[in-house]
Amino acid sequence: MFYQEVLSKNLRFGDVVRGYLFTDLIMKEPILSYPSPGNAYKIDIEIPQYSVVLTPCCSIEKSTICITPLIKVLSSFFKNPYFAEDPTRINRRMQPHQIMSPSDFAKLNPERQEKIFNQRTQYTLLEYFIYKDHDIFDKYTLKDRQTSYYMIDFKNVQKIKCEKIKRPEQMSQENNLILESKILELTIEAREELREKIAYFYSNVPEEDLVLLD
Repeated sequence: MFYQEVLSKNLRFGDVVRGYLFTDLIMKEPILSYPSPGNAYKIDIEIPQYSVVLTPCCSIEKSTICITPLIKVLSSFFKNPYFAEDPTRINRRMQPHQIMSPSDFAKLNPERQEKIFNQRTQYTLLEYFIYKDHDIFDKYTLKDRQTSYYMIDFKNVQKIKCEKIKRPEQMSQENNLILESKILELTIEAREELREKIAYFYSNVPEEDLVLLD
């Protein structure tokens, strides 16, 4: 199972929530002087239909959480039959040859194929985590296929401050709007998959650093 059948009475890492603003800040260049030029930046504000909490459970306090919008998956995912069968496979480590479509893998020379088969399991599409389809999600069409799978992008996260966000023991009956904003909660297993992949995303060491670290 991907989602809990019964929601807990507090916000958790990975929860799907609604009703939170999200801003998109676009800058032409760093603002290195004050006052700044009037056209140096633009801020767009939206209310995504659904967002996901990306603050660790034990750190949800002091009126602050981090969220990311829940967005449609990419149509390119369905070019790979392994992903098309179950898009949430993108959340987990896999055999390297499973990252490629069978037709693309067949185009490789035998030496390259053998090298790939000998590699360890690994993540792909590091910045994405897929949320399984659910009845509350709107269906949409990609490549003549209807789906209600959605995803989050680890590179698109922002902080939200709201005085009603408190630790569970500080919540009161009058302060239940936060719980009303909560739509879905991940199972322990799905939340662990999210935790492991986002940790890998932020701990991934670039090749140029690896050379110096060796």
